[in-house]
Amino acid sequence: MHKLNRWNKLIQKPRKCLLKSVSRCVLASFVLLIAFPVHAVFPDPLVNTATVTVPAGVTDPTSSGGVNTATDSNALALPSLAIVKTLDSNADEDSSGSVTLNDTLTYSVTVTNDGSTTLTNVVVSDALLTPNNNSCASVAPAATCVLTGTYVVQQSDVDAGSISNTGSVVSDQVPGPTTDVLNTPVAQNNSLAIVKTLDSNADEDSSG
Repeated sequence: MHKLNRWNKLIQKPRKCLLKSVSRCVLASFVLLIAFPVHAVFPDPLVNTATVTVPAGVTDPTSSGGVNTATDSNALALPSLAIVKTLDSNADEDSSGSVTLNDTLTYSVTVTNDGSTTLTNVVVSDALLTPNNNSCASVAPAATCVLTGTYVVQQSDVDAGSISNTGSVVSDQVPGPTTDVLNTPVAQNNSLAIVKTLDSNADEDSSG
């Protein structure tokens, strides 16, 4: 057996069959080893087909008509992650039933390892929240790393009509950052009142 470097080819001259009575004879054999890096753009699973064509003038002992193929399929060990930001609850300090000024909101930013390899040094961040980050030393496939934090609705959020902020994640294998944006509607109550008053009387004639 011979192991070859990338794209090298080994060709052996056919050997003569010494046993004429056998129905099949191995004339020559070789192994072609091709090495290449696996990239995330490759399909998963990776299907590879090898083909051997019998040279002209040589009889193929099989019924394949001179073309023989073999196919191998392998799942790729590729890193991948998904991130989702959600609004979990509203303390609703004013009991309005909606998101309004000074309400305390609790958010979660959940990162799931949806690849086939363990992720290391996973850091989940959201600048708007308190606390604003959470680190996981490693996250196994199908496991999660979660940041949970709170935010108090500001007047600027009421003026804008919504809270828009971004959760993000980085890791050794998927440097990213990978992000998810969540928009939370904030209730607006556009209203004004007008009152006219008599503030004073100069009472020029002193009539009272």
